[in-house]
Amino acid sequence: MLRNEKRLDFITALADKLVNGVHGFEPMLSMTSDKKILHAVTKHSLNRHLVRQVWTDEPEYHEVMLKDSVWKMFGQIMSRTFINDKDFYRNPEWVNASSEYVELSALAGYELRAFPRWAKRWVAPFLPNCRKLQSLFKHINTLLEPLKEKLDGKKLEIDSKSPLSFLHQKLDGQPDALASMLIALCLVSYDGGGELFTHVLHSVFTNDQLIRDLRSEIVNVVGDKGFNKNTLQGLVLMDSVLKEAMRMHPESVLLMQRIALEEVVLPDGLIIPKGTPLLVSGCHIIDGSIWPDGDKFDGYRFFNLRQKADSSTNQAAYNFTSTSPDHFGFGHGSQACPGRFFASYMQKILLCHVLMKYDISVTIPKEGAWFQRGYTHVAHPGLKAHVRRRKEEIPL
Repeated sequence: MLRNEKRLDFITALADKLVNGVHGFEPMLSMTSDKKILHAVTKHSLNRHLVRQVWTDEPEYHEVMLKDSVWKMFGQIMSRTFINDKDFYRNPEWVNASSEYVELSALAGYELRAFPRWAKRWVAPFLPNCRKLQSLFKHINTLLEPLKEKLDGKKLEIDSKSPLSFLHQKLDGQPDALASMLIALCLVSYDGGGELFTHVLHSVFTNDQLIRDLRSEIVNVVGDKGFNKNTLQGLVLMDSVLKEAMRMHPESVLLMQRIALEEVVLPDGLIIPKGTPLLVSGCHIIDGSIWPDGDKFDGYRFFNLRQKADSSTNQAAYNFTSTSPDHFGFGHGSQACPGRFFASYMQKILLCHVLMKYDISVTIPKEGAWFQRGYTHVAHPGLKAHVRRRKEEIPL
């Protein structure tokens, strides 16, 4: 009943939660702009990116902090994908600053939640994480000055397939908004993509049989053909692993944020007054009420369902990118995440590189691989991995 109801709006709900008028939080405003520029860029045709490794070619096992190293990977990938300017995607200062902003904005946002909306801008200068965030955002703007000059001077090659060119065109010559938009893109990419990939790694690399089966699938499907739309779609076991990781570890246990733009009467007669915020519980996705042994990670779950399905079953329902009332980590209906298909390709390409090029042993903290912060599901920053370079069976 809710999934395609346009009068229950996600963007308005997100703005109500994130936009606070405090300096340093400008990317939150970009994320929730009624112009939906971010949505347009996310849907835009993105060039295939180059996976940059952060685990070195060291043949002996060495320890890394799993979550931190994954975020560094995503920093490099996002910079190459969205900016594709060598002065930036090769610049560790930009990668570190953009990833630090994502983490710090969450901490600063939690600091501000204790105060009413009218007071936030007045108390922010006295809160340590808010002050750090404002300083960091100023630094990011400074880092982006050369890029703004290139765009203003038309020194960057105009490419209809380039997300940066597309973004600059959508901004209609407003270079001051560039930093906010680029950081907003990083926010939606790191916070969802980086967290999910961390969960994928600690789930996969504790199951030796699953690792062997995934590597075999990569060899057989990708093989000499390399990465393209067909081969990525053909990685059905990997698709199952990603869907199961999202099922077990959704970004939040409360999903599908909405605010009623006007009074809404649902088909069952329930009246939702104008201005009412809504969230849908996703607890049933994780427990055993819908999925057998739902409290356990089973990377083969959706692969097996696909294999057992009869000819009348729509097998697309088992795809990582498909949404339903029983699996809506990407949302559901007309306001589902517009970047989920890109996210699927990115996660698969990166997982192929990690599986084929590295042996990994994951150490899970005694507190567990994740914890609950409010209604947010967070990968434990103390996750450790011992990694070493291996010889891949096929070139990637």
